[in-house]
Amino acid sequence: MNDLINDFVTQARQWGFICEADPQQGWQIFSTRDRTTWQLDQDRQKWILSIRGVPQISLNRAEAIKFLQLRRNSLSLLFSLGLSFLGK
Repeated sequence: MNDLINDFVTQARQWGFICEADPQQGWQIFSTRDRTTWQLDQDRQKWILSIRGVPQISLNRAEAIKFLQLRRNSLSLLFSLGLSFLGK
């Protein structure tokens, strides 16, 4: 596996995203909450973002990382807000 792809998948896993290798198509990265909402599919050195199974846009590595950062931050924010509503 290419080092850049390996680093990308490692980072996604560290952030808690679901990462699966497909021998035919490469890597797939899914939302931590609902695998049907969105996914990133490896296409050589690019990533295809699909929403509810429909391909939307091709992202380079930096754009895909930014997408995951935004998803991670929004989940963290929702989680912290949920805990504050519960009084914790």
